[in-house]
Amino acid sequence: MLPESYPHARVSTLALSAITDVETDTSPSSSLLFPHLLSRPPAPMTVAALEPGVTGERKAADLKNLMTGFRVIFDGVCRPMKGPPCHFELKADATPVSMRGSRPVAVPLMQKLKDELELQEKQGIIRKVTEPTAWVHPMVVVLKKCGGIRITVDFHFLNDKIIRPRFESPTPFQAVRTIPKGMRFFTVVDALKGYHQVPLDEESSALTTFSTPFGRFQYVRLPMGITHAGDDFGRRVSDVFDDIPNTRRVVEDILIFSSTYEEHLEAVRQVFTRAKEHSISLNPRKVIFAESSVPFGGFIVDAEGSAQILLSSGLFRPLPATREFFPRHRKRARPSLAPFEEGAHLRMDFDPRRRLQSSTRGPIGSPQLGILRSRSTNFTPRRRFPS
Repeated sequence: MLPESYPHARVSTLALSAITDVETDTSPSSSLLFPHLLSRPPAPMTVAALEPGVTGERKAADLKNLMTGFRVIFDGVCRPMKGPPCHFELKADATPVSMRGSRPVAVPLMQKLKDELELQEKQGIIRKVTEPTAWVHPMVVVLKKCGGIRITVDFHFLNDKIIRPRFESPTPFQAVRTIPKGMRFFTVVDALKGYHQVPLDEESSALTTFSTPFGRFQYVRLPMGITHAGDDFGRRVSDVFDDIPNTRRVVEDILIFSSTYEEHLEAVRQVFTRAKEHSISLNPRKVIFAESSVPFGGFIVDAEGSAQILLSSGLFRPLPATREFFPRHRKRARPSLAPFEEGAHLRMDFDPRRRLQSSTRGPIGSPQLGILRSRSTNFTPRRRFPS
């Protein structure tokens, strides 16, 4: 247990559904000025009044001026940050692994995959290769909630052979519990595409080659999924931002806090200046500016010095019951499993082949095993299969 005098000794669990029931600030949001860029989530709770004269209109105008003055870090372009390129150091017994072909991709996602590959190639994150490479990794397409896709590469063979440069970043709890009490203004900013801002050297880039239905590509920037990524990126961002007063960082998320509004503007300006000097792009869609309560690292940090754990309301819901994908299959298969049950007597006249054919005839002939022909990207059945 933390002592009562320690900052943020009160840590409680609070469901998101309960938080949203609390009255929130109804002043105009700064996101109205950037409807195509900013999508600020509503403040979960308002626990302290702001300074007199600090209205929603003033905050929106100040945020607009700040983002206009630092337009280069908010233009949505993922540039390589300044610094030496990242290098992967392999173990002495490293043996290249190369997969043949590529993993299948759902037909409705093929065009989205092609567009995403072209976009990342245009932004300088990946490049197409035709020459032979010793390492070739498989790729999987993951569908986002917004309807887009995320390209994920399986680097587990490479990760086993990389010498990891350990760098310990602060945990979210370590970050929020050291915030002094009495802070009234909080801003959260997020690095755009995080790891992709770190350049790779030629040797390391060749190790990241992955196969797709449209050919082979390799990363020019640090990819997600590499065991090296979190350590290298964390060290670089730590060197840039961790010495700035009144800031806390969790990976690429930066929290800025202060007790007065004028101090807050100066602190935010200092973070933006440091990002511009090191060519670090920030995500304009995730800016939360000068609020009295903000979500950060899974916590809600507020002006009263509490740090409540932010949990999804559905996180601990009971798991749904198992769906009956093959009706009456258990009843058909039970006779073939009977000889293997504890205490069963072995019968010499038992023919397991006949029982097995009977139990598999139902699933094999089921209509749900047919070819799916749908333009929808949602492949989850909406109803139970017929008996």
